[in-house]
Amino acid sequence: TEIILGYWNDSTRFKPVGAEEAVEYNRMTIKLHGPWIPPGTNAHGYHWGIVWQMHGPNWFVPGSPPMTLDAQEKYRLFLYGGDGSGGGFVDLSDATLAVDTWVDWVIETKWRVDNTGYVRLWRKNEGATEWTEVHASYNIPTLAWRTVQSGSPHYAKVGFYRSASNHTNAVSHRSVIRTTKR
Repeated sequence: TEIILGYWNDSTRFKPVGAEEAVEYNRMTIKLHGPWIPPGTNAHGYHWGIVWQMHGPNWFVPGSPPMTLDAQEKYRLFLYGGDGSGGGFVDLSDATLAVDTWVDWVIETKWRVDNTGYVRLWRKNEGATEWTEVHASYNIPTLAWRTVQSGSPHYAKVGFYRSASNHTNAVSHRSVIRTTKR
């Protein structure tokens, strides 16, 4: 199952996220159910376990989302904005999976096609009273583009997207919110 947060502009494109200067918050609660086994590696040597993503334009090649929250052997953030020539996984200060526990996440993003964007990520485990900032990246592109730097349509998706595996994992999502206020 997947949930797409946005609406259609016309029959072929999603509404773009915010304006050039927009700061947006994506908040969600996620539970990874045990037993948890990290997804396997595909024939090309890649593996992923995406639980949230800001997906770029469908015509964008190579097609990796410009930003994802990933759960494999630990939580990680994947940043791949801009022209697709850089980016990759970044570690979080608290990356523990906390299997069978609800984990609240807030992702604050300044959406930019150039190097003036940023992303900050907070986490709060079930039963905790305080939020912990677990990552911040500044001066980065947060929207994907190819050839021309323009704010092409991007859209948020939640679900569990994984590389091929010989096992089944269960992921629950609740309280998925996309807003301009924290």
